[in-house]
This record gives sequence, C-alpha cells and structure tokens, in this order.
Amino acid sequence: MTTAKNTAYSHNMRTIPAFVFFVIVCCGLFMSPSTIQKAYSQTPAAGSGNGSPFGFSVYAQSGIFYGQSEEIVYWNSLDADYKSQLLWDMKPLVYAGAGASFSMNEFRDALGVYADLSFKAGIPLRTGIMEDRDWQNATDHSMLTDYAITENYTIRTFLTDFALGVSIPLKYRDRVFAFLKLGGAVSYRYFDWTGRDGYAQIDRSHGIDPSDPQIPLYGDVIAYYQHWLTVSPGFALVIPIRSRWLIEVSLNAVSGPIWVWAFDKHISNEQEFQDRLTGGVLLEPGLEVSYRFNAHLALGSYVSYRYIQNTRGDSRNRRSTGVYSVYSPWSYNTAGAGFLALDAGLTVKASF
Repeated sequence: MTTAKNTAYSHNMRTIPAFVFFVIVCCGLFMSPSTIQKAYSQTPAAGSGNGSPFGFSVYAQSGIFYGQSEEIVYWNSLDADYKSQLLWDMKPLVYAGAGASFSMNEFRDALGVYADLSFKAGIPLRTGIMEDRDWQNATDHSMLTDYAITENYTIRTFLTDFALGVSIPLKYRDRVFAFLKLGGAVSYRYFDWTGRDGYAQIDRSHGIDPSDPQIPLYGDVIAYYQHWLTVSPGFALVIPIRSRWLIEVSLNAVSGPIWVWAFDKHISNEQEFQDRLTGGVLLEPGLEVSYRFNAHLALGSYVSYRYIQNTRGDSRNRRSTGVYSVYSPWSYNTAGAGFLALDAGLTVKASF
C-alpha cells in the first residue's frame, strides 16, 4: 500500500524557481548608474526615426512555454485536501504570433507613454503527459487511490496580451541613464488539451501500490479546456547599453483579479465538469534583451516565468449523454487551478 500527502505530488507546482527571479533582478541591480549613463549618451533617440516623439512598431514573435497547468478538485469548500489533481504538461508548447506597439517620448528626457498589443497561437503538438491522481478514500485523504497517465496533446492555444503605461526617465548627475516603466497588463490564455492512450491503476480500499496491475486506456480518454484572464500592475527597468542594446527587467504581480473558466470532459465515462474560479496570486518576473541594427529594425530575446496559485471556485457536473442530461447545482469552492511555466522566445521588430 502506498500513501502520500497531496502536497507531495504538487511539489513542482508549489515551488517558485528562485534562480529565475534572482538572475533577472541581478541584471538590473549590478550595473552602476555611471556606466549606464555613459552608454545611454551614445543611444540615438527613438521614435519615428525622423525626430518625431511618436513611435510605432510591428513585430513577429515565436517562443515556447515549458511547465504545467494544474486542475484541482477539493474534498470540500473548507479545507485544502485534494480529492483529485490533474497536471497537464507543456514540455514544450510552441507558439508564434505578431504584435504592435505605440510609444511617445520613448528614450527621451521626458515623461513617455507606451501601449502594446499581441496575439499568438500554439502549434498543435504532443506536449508531454497528463497525470491524474485521486484521493477517493473518505476516511484517509492522504491515501492515493487512483492514478492515470496519458499522452498529452495540445489541440489549440490562443494568447492575447495588452499592456499600457508610462515611462519615466531616471537621472544620475543630471543625465538620463535608464527608464522606469509603470503600468498594467491584461492577459488572456486559452488552452485545449486531450489525453490519449495510457493506463490507470485503482485501489480505493488499500491505496495504489507500484505493483498494482495497469489498466490500458486507448484513444481519447479526457479533454480539458482552460481560459485564463488576468489583470496585473507591473513595473520595468529599461537600460540602454552601448548605443544599440536594450535590457529590460520587469515584474508583474497581483493578488485577486484572476479569473478561470474551465471545462473537463471524461470521454471514457461520459462525464463533464465545469469550473468557475477566481482569485489567487500571480507573479511574473521577466527579462528581455534586444539589439537594434538601425532605427527601423531590432532583434530581441525574452524569458519570463508565470506563477499562478491558489485560484479557487465552484464546480458542477453532468453526464454528457441523454436528452435530459442537466448540470448539477454548483458546488461551492471545491475546484481550483494553477499555472507554472517558463516563457521564452525571439522577436523581430520593425519600427516606423
């Protein structure tokens, strides 16, 4: 017999990789203002390239997510004991897209304004595995009673981001050496996953043992759709280096305005679940480095880490067959979700 606390299986979902945040922050902290100031003095003013304070850019973007999304069922609305946990891999999830940005007084000794809008779509691929763990013993919530693993296929992914804010020049000895961006971001994420071909183990009396027989699962076993909408304030430090390089260190963080709508379809037993979730904590540190070939063309690379946990809410279910199949009443505060993923990629930007 094997027993385990729920937290043992969500260790990876609960741990923020501190080294990511540490590296990103250090890039901004260990550069002296005098060195940055000297580099900035060589940086040509941005904008339209003809002396106008207004700038407009379009860009193409391609990257990957590497991490997991989490689907949770709690035993009741009052505690944190898991009844079920599903981990959906993005290892990796590849995407591509485009965006546009507008700015006023970018890299000038004046208060500036910026706005950015991007759209991206994922490429349908196998993106790892899906693991489904259940703790179905009513008297011992630490006993793992059900385990299933399937291949995880990402069917559709849509990503939309909008950012708006102001940029403030920072001075050292009356010379601008960097810019502080203050603003907010609205982010929408849609994921459509399907688990196919795998096996299951079940023992609800004594708990799962590694030697228990594996029940084969064939074809499409489970489908899961997840919509994320987040609104978060943030800041960034933008540092021009050596006339052509830009380094941007950023952090978005919020507790509260996070919404999730999710749909889980167990194809094998024709059962469907709907979740409506809200709240939680979002942390997203980021680093972007770009090189400007001239006033109109730049190449950039970026990396960020999105951590969302403690999003929780209501769930209901129904059988998916039958003319009169209807959803059960909403079960209050018994569902949850989490998202932890590294986001990295390349950007090619044309400015006008």
